[in-house]
Formats: sequence, structure tokens, C-alpha cells
Amino acid sequence: MAKLEALRRELEAQRLALEQERVRLDLERQRLANERPEGGGDDEGSQGRFDDTGPQPNPRTLRHFATPKSSNIGWAIVLPGIATNNLNITPAHINLVQQNSFTGLENADLHAHLQTFGDVCSTIKMNGVTPSAIRLLFFPFTLTLCLV
Repeated sequence: MAKLEALRRELEAQRLALEQERVRLDLERQRLANERPEGGGDDEGSQGRFDDTGPQPNPRTLRHFATPKSSNIGWAIVLPGIATNNLNITPAHINLVQQNSFTGLENADLHAHLQTFGDVCSTIKMNGVTPSAIRLLFFPFTLTLCLV
């Protein structure tokens, strides 16, 4: 029991010594900060001194900054505003654009698909709907899932 008490006293003495050293270092840091010239202390003599802005946050890697947060991710393609209240997409319109479906296979020609899709969409007219909105509305219907 006496050994345990002796260890406690020794630990307390070490803790007090560390606390005194921390206070001494804080005072030294404040003294050095007060000695800096008005320009911010970027002169040659201030290199190697620590910053006086307080505790620094944990360092972050470049990957942390390059990885987007899910809250910042929006949709890449946004449908423009449509100035009509009764948008009517008929099955005939869907069939018309689905006749030129794109599978994504190696032999599928993307440029020909887009050209034909643009031609088909130019024949579809709706009051209050722009041609770009029509293309954005119907494009998903031209994609065919290819399970290869």
C-alpha cells in the first residue's frame, strides 16, 4: 500500500512539473508573438517559431479536400422550367423515341444515335416546352439496358 502511495506522489509531482513546463512554454510563445514586427513576422528570423494562432486543427490530406461531400453534390442535368401546367407525354411519343434505342454495345454508334434522337425530338412539339426540355424529358427512354 505504501508503494502505491509513493507512486501516486511521484506521478503527481511529474504532472505538476509538466504543467509548469506547459505554462512556461505558453508564456514564451506569447513573448515571441509580441516581439514580431508589424509586417506579420515573415522575416528570416521568425522561421522555425511556432504560430500564435492557438491550437491547430488536425492536418488534412489532399484527398480530404478533393473528395466531394454528399451535401455538395447536385444533379448534373437539370430539367429547365416548363411553362405549362398540363404536360402530356403520350405513349406514341415514347414509342417514337424508343425505336432508336442505344444499347452501349461495341457495335452501337453513339453519334448516329444522337443524330437520330435529335431528328425525332425536333418533330415533337408541345406548347410551353422548349426543345431542350423535350430532349431532356425523352432521352432516358432511348437508353436500353445491356446485360453483357
